[in-house]
Amino acid sequence: MATSLCLRGRLFFLFQFILSITLATAQNQNQAPEFIKKADKLLEENLPDFNQAIDLYLKAYKTAPKDHDLNFKIGLCYLNTHDKTAAVPYLEKIVNSFPASSESVWGSGIHYLLARAYQLNFEFDKAISEYIKYNKSLSVEELVKKKVPRLIARVIKEERSFAYTKYSKVTNLKQMISKKIQECKNAKKLVENPVDVIIENIGTNINTPYPEYGPVITADESVLYFTSRRESTTGGGIAYDDGMYYEDIYVSINKDGNWTRAISLGAPVCTEYHESVIGLSADGQQMFIFKDENLDGGDLYISRADGLKWTTPKSFPEGINSNYGEKSVTIS
Repeated sequence: MATSLCLRGRLFFLFQFILSITLATAQNQNQAPEFIKKADKLLEENLPDFNQAIDLYLKAYKTAPKDHDLNFKIGLCYLNTHDKTAAVPYLEKIVNSFPASSESVWGSGIHYLLARAYQLNFEFDKAISEYIKYNKSLSVEELVKKKVPRLIARVIKEERSFAYTKYSKVTNLKQMISKKIQECKNAKKLVENPVDVIIENIGTNINTPYPEYGPVITADESVLYFTSRRESTTGGGIAYDDGMYYEDIYVSINKDGNWTRAISLGAPVCTEYHESVIGLSADGQQMFIFKDENLDGGDLYISRADGLKWTTPKSFPEGINSNYGEKSVTIS
């Protein structure tokens, strides 16, 4: 009798568990169109919120994993975040399941998106293959439909302006893809021939849980400048394209062989937008800065030392800066 009651109890709880899952699935199925509608609206904004859109698309994906339009949108969103390689399985599902029809629905740009995801995931041979497919399919007709530039523009920020201007012709698009293919070939050689190095953490006075990169140092190695994307960024803003804090420039002083706790240069050098240090003159009196105030690819600026402070950065003149993105300098 006791065994029978125990068995009935287990069956009852199993039934309740199955019922709850069934009801939850049915609820998600009913809400899926609304999730997609909200996510689509987020992507239509002037500053798309890709991270929030992904969360909504993934909720819908639970009930429609074979929906190729949904897979495309999830892949596209991931390529606009810092977790770009997560786009691979979603874009693969489209190309591998319907290789012929995928181009007719999304344009040949689907091959570009998958190639870019492969490249960032160190799958260079696969990336080259997809780049070649994309390169062969480029046509004037597709450019007229603007499928190609829109796809490229929404994936890679630094190529956003190129997609509408520099790469608005088929020949220049082919040049861009040739460059991507060469990048993959170069990367393969570098991976196949690794170099042994010792990397030491510079310490918590410089490094934080947030990204730190692009260090430049004075000739006497007494002052270090670098770029970071911390919660203390000037203005506290978060970039729409990757969901991370805007860039600020930080400084640290070497005292008796130890680096002091880094602090932001603050105003007037740093603003609520992206500012990153990309170079320093030999005498340490001129700082070269990348600024992206208009989200158009960015320009080069220069700031000059004024005692212990720095002057308001001034844009380089036309001829150096352009309608495209300028992001780095090399000084003789």
